[in-house]
Amino acid sequence: MLRERQKLCSFPQRVRAEVVSNRYVKANCYKLVLKPEFPFSNAEPGQFIHIRVKDDFSPLLRRPFSISGARSEGIEIIYKVVGKGTKILSEVKKGDRLDILGPCGKGFSILEGAEKHLLIGGGIGCAPLVFLTHKITEKVKNKTSILVFLGFKKAEDIICQEEFKGKNIILHIATEDGSYGYNGLVSSLVEDYLRKLPSLSRLKIYACGPREMLKTVARLSFDYSIPSEVLMEEIIGCGVGACRGCVVRGTTGYLRVCQEGPVFDVKDILWT
Repeated sequence: MLRERQKLCSFPQRVRAEVVSNRYVKANCYKLVLKPEFPFSNAEPGQFIHIRVKDDFSPLLRRPFSISGARSEGIEIIYKVVGKGTKILSEVKKGDRLDILGPCGKGFSILEGAEKHLLIGGGIGCAPLVFLTHKITEKVKNKTSILVFLGFKKAEDIICQEEFKGKNIILHIATEDGSYGYNGLVSSLVEDYLRKLPSLSRLKIYACGPREMLKTVARLSFDYSIPSEVLMEEIIGCGVGACRGCVVRGTTGYLRVCQEGPVFDVKDILWT
């Protein structure tokens, strides 16, 4: 399975991209729209772009960002300011040009025969699921239900509600302090939902978020025999698999997040 998925990735291209917009959303999060020198029409949900946030190599390493949208007018990312690199990125203006590498890595594989697609996002991990929702809608049209489960610390942290509105899309939100929606972890909300389903056939789970959340998703996948994929987040150096600085432990050895991932079948990862 892993070898078959490796064949799907075309080598990422290094290009200049013009900033179309860089808009503050909320909760220290921004939406950046870029217009690359050539369209990233082959981008898949789960793939990422590697951005050099400043041409003077300070910081030295590029920063990886999951693609939250790809269309004719450009590619979108939704990011949270958490350090020096993202702080610099938040200050770029319309018309600025950035050095980017992409699309990088392996994306999600959509199970077209599924009746229900369960998308689970924790915090900023909801960003790549926006793109995935659009792709599922395009591929399967009205033949399926898309159930989106998002988890946040508190109501003030909630983002992307508008992006998950649409026909056949059902959005569930959990907050850890109970200030909005389900009171508790999003993984607990998903487990409660699965327990109540009369049938668990023809489901697929796609998830992105903190490691502990993904570990729980993997357990649910095994317990309920549901095919599942997760997007793993690690510090990425080169973005093309050469430095091997972003590895995770897999069932067949160490796996590079930037090449064999960032999306993995839960069966390919060692969760202990």
